[in-house]
Parts: sequence; structure tokens; C-alpha cells
Amino acid sequence: MNKKKLDQRIAVLTGRSTPEVAAITSTFLRLMVRDLVRGERVWLPGFGTFSMKGEVGELRVRFRRSHLFVQLLQELLHPGEFPMEKGKGTFP
Repeated sequence: MNKKKLDQRIAVLTGRSTPEVAAITSTFLRLMVRDLVRGERVWLPGFGTFSMKGEVGELRVRFRRSHLFVQLLQELLHPGEFPMEKGKGTFP
């Protein structure tokens, strides 16, 4: 999936216009990159943590998956084998 398709899917699911969603996702990504460049970690609960190391030209973005992310991934790859824990959220 690319950003355009992601924007379109979010627009359909939320009832918002695609340009409105595109502006929001672009702003989110710009803010995230800005914070990473500043040396800050970006933590998205239930998804993971992003951090960046290295110098200009050799920057690497690291992604550490959250426990919930791994659990949801396992459920999608193997439906019915990994029941969600009560109170841990759901995946639409």
C-alpha cells in the first residue's frame, strides 16, 4: 500500500474527504520525521516505537514493535489461534 491508497481507505472508513485525510497524514508524517531528526523517539502505543541513529546520509530508522502489534499481526496471519486478551483493544 502507498500513502495515496492509505489516504483513500481512511477517507472511506471515516467519511472524510481524501484531500482532508491526505493533509492530516502528511502533517503527521512531517511531525514524526521532524522529531526523529531531532533525536527524539516517537512512541505510538499499541503500534511501536521509532528512533533514528546515524549521521546525515547514513541515517537509519529503527522500529520496535509493541506487544499488541505483534499479537494483532499473529491474529491476521493465523485467525482464531491467538485470541485477544480482554481489555487489550480490538482490531477493526
